[in-house]
Amino acid sequence: MAKSILHIDTSSQRITVKQYNKEIAESEKQISRGAFTTQEDLEKEVKGW
Repeated sequence: MAKSILHIDTSSQRITVKQYNKEIAESEKQISRGAFTTQEDLEKEVKGW
């Protein structure tokens, strides 16, 4: 009942701990090579919309 009131999507599947850790490791690699957007850059981009 609470999920339907809060409009929580129950169709998405949970990932395993192994998959979660894999995604974290990939994210850390992206950050270390500079593949990310700063809050400041994002705010500048949004102003142009």
